[in-house]
Amino acid sequence: MDAEIKLLIDNAKSTALSNGMVDRSTLKKLLELKPGSEECEYLGKASREVMIKHTGGYVRIGSSIGVDIAPCPMNCQFCSLGEEWGLVTETHILTDDQILSLAKSVVDKGFTQITLRTTEYFSHQKLCQLGRKIRAAIPGDYMLTANTGEVTTKMADELFYSGFTGMYHTLRLREGIDTPFDPQTRIDSINSIQDSKLMHTVGIEPIGSEHTDDEILDMIEYFRNLDLVSVCIMKRVNVAGTPLSRYAEISDDRFAQIVAVARIAGGLRWGVATHPVIPKTLEYGADHITVETGANPRDDLQQIECWEPYNHQEAMKLIIDSGLKLGQASRDGLYERTSLKTGDSVPKIRSESTHGRFDLSERIRNGPVMLYFYPQEYRHISQEYEKDLNRHFDDFVKRNIALVCINDESVESHKTLVKNIDSRYEHISDTDMKIAKDYESYIIRDSSEDSIGKTNRELFLIDTDAKLKYHWRARLADETIPVDCLISQIDEALRL
Repeated sequence: MDAEIKLLIDNAKSTALSNGMVDRSTLKKLLELKPGSEECEYLGKASREVMIKHTGGYVRIGSSIGVDIAPCPMNCQFCSLGEEWGLVTETHILTDDQILSLAKSVVDKGFTQITLRTTEYFSHQKLCQLGRKIRAAIPGDYMLTANTGEVTTKMADELFYSGFTGMYHTLRLREGIDTPFDPQTRIDSINSIQDSKLMHTVGIEPIGSEHTDDEILDMIEYFRNLDLVSVCIMKRVNVAGTPLSRYAEISDDRFAQIVAVARIAGGLRWGVATHPVIPKTLEYGADHITVETGANPRDDLQQIECWEPYNHQEAMKLIIDSGLKLGQASRDGLYERTSLKTGDSVPKIRSESTHGRFDLSERIRNGPVMLYFYPQEYRHISQEYEKDLNRHFDDFVKRNIALVCINDESVESHKTLVKNIDSRYEHISDTDMKIAKDYESYIIRDSSEDSIGKTNRELFLIDTDAKLKYHWRARLADETIPVDCLISQIDEALRL
């Protein structure tokens, strides 16, 4: 192995493990390595080390459900749905019952994420309706993601309030050249999602043999300026009859190499997903794979049917065979830390608060207490979510539940927040993180290095017997549960 390249990879790995920013020139040298070479294999091992520190060696499986398939007037040159190619001539849409059945199957298998994927002009209101139906019909701590057309911040927030937790929307390679979209239109939607309550995933896609290292690096550098959950590395799967099928697909070795560079570039700031499912990407640092069902724009399908290069069982086996661990939806292994389970006695709390002194054992004499742990008060989502809770204050009062907010900031800081947003809730100061540590409510993954180790967003319902009645945990600091859903789940927990 070239000693200079080995040192370059070692230094890049060290920077990534400390969540630092590996410079572009280094990333370019890593992309210039010969795919499948000894040096590239060493890069893959280094990237996997970063992934293991990032996730603990857990890999998520998501299922992307193609809701509809229809001829599309946009005629993106890689997509089989383009009207001009004549590959898809009819419109087909899954029924609500079919979508619910597929979604339930995914959750029952323990998958951590469901993505509803639609064509560009699918009805926004219908998508919101589907989100509400899924959340109402299928309980569980899973992420629900939308992959749809252009959105405003208002539309993105409407998806959030309909039960979606995130959205996939990206600026594609050669946008405006291989697609008719104005790149600024895509960027406007990306900015709208960034300003919304949704978590955001982007992709470097669809990668073909014609794309240069610099084009890939341009995407990476742009994405490093965003607040993201993950970046999906997607190779183009050629469909005969589409214009870009004249270019060769990238090899599995090249695909895995790009995955490794994206992992090194992101450090501990983002996850790395891949499509399609290629075993080698798990060896090179991927932490999320997707099984697809329904309509897929990379296929020349005339009707809705199953599209699975790996089925659900095979995908799970692939993770285990790779020496990694499978994250679960109900208690996602990616973020599972607490030993507290429903019915367990909870740690005692005595601390200063905006109301003077808080003592959990005294407070529960008057009724159940909901502990709301949340990240720093300057975070936009923290403030907006507390405003939502504020609007539901009477709902908690009717249930005789005292909701109390906790994080690692001072009482004075809490008082400023209470004044600024007219909060009606008591706020507890946990400056030494003792309460957060007792409840194991702290951030292990975030786009901001300064946030890691701080208070996470979690909800604990403590009954009058000092036992845990209900628990919800954010996998990422800015994830939230819609308050209507929270109240519904609390009612269910109190009935049990």
